Amino acid sequence: MPIYNVIDVSSYIINYSNQINHPINNLKLQKLLYYVQAAMLIEVGRKRFDSKIIAWKFGPAIPEAYRYYEEYGRNNIPNQDGHKTIKLDDKTLMMSYAQPVEIDYTTKTIIRNIVDSYLDITNPLELSKKTCREDSWKSTSLNQEIMCSEISKYYKKQPRLIYECC
Repeated sequence: MPIYNVIDVSSYIINYSNQINHPINNLKLQKLLYYVQAAMLIEVGRKRFDSKIIAWKFGPAIPEAYRYYEEYGRNNIPNQDGHKTIKLDDKTLMMSYAQPVEIDYTTKTIIRNIVDSYLDITNPLELSKKTCREDSWKSTSLNQEIMCSEISKYYKKQPRLIYECC
């Protein structure tokens, strides 16, 4: 299974959420990305994206994705059908655009299960509070990386918490 760019995973989450008439904002997106990563680590044994998950004040966040969507502020993020991923060539220091990739079936299924689990949360601060009560965030210093090994260790003991709503 491939490891995706976090923006491709984010786009799928956003588009699916909009498709089922439950649009999300950037704060909720950050928490859903965290739970997608946790579910992939537990159910498949591999992370789904390489971007770091950081312990921010309001819970886990992926700075790369947060910054990409920050222009929407607290508003819901529209469909991302035409987005392109920016890549930096380390050798030439030139930026280029890469078309988004197709997400595999297993990853789509896990993403949909995560999004569906948190449909009823309309205030993303509730989801933020939930993530802040969980050990993988609590055991990481603010603004430090939440290691995938810590995420795995925590959720292996209680995998139901990945999908359990507040």
